[in-house]
Amino acid sequence: MSDTPVVNALISAAKLGVKVEIVMTYSSNWSASFTKLAAAGVAIRTYAANASLYIHAKLILSDADIAFVGSQNFFSSSLQDNRELGIMLTDANIINSKSATFQDDWLGGTPY
Repeated sequence: MSDTPVVNALISAAKLGVKVEIVMTYSSNWSASFTKLAAAGVAIRTYAANASLYIHAKLILSDADIAFVGSQNFFSSSLQDNRELGIMLTDANIINSKSATFQDDWLGGTPY
């Protein structure tokens, strides 16, 4: 979560009134980004690095009708230099399942 274009896009979306929620495992490496995002109205919840749940999967849900699931971390080397995989999904049953998982993770996270 340290890629400036990704952080700026999330901030822009939040400022336009888009509901942006992030849940992920915490690292102090991302605290500057988290602070900027939170100041822009992005809701963030985290899990401690030593928690029983480590969130590695990347999920982006849009309007409950499309989802991106992938391995990309949101920092420049992962986005530009690594071979990563991702898939766009439109099947309502799969999206509902991923959304339910996100909500469970959200509820278990600590507000930033």
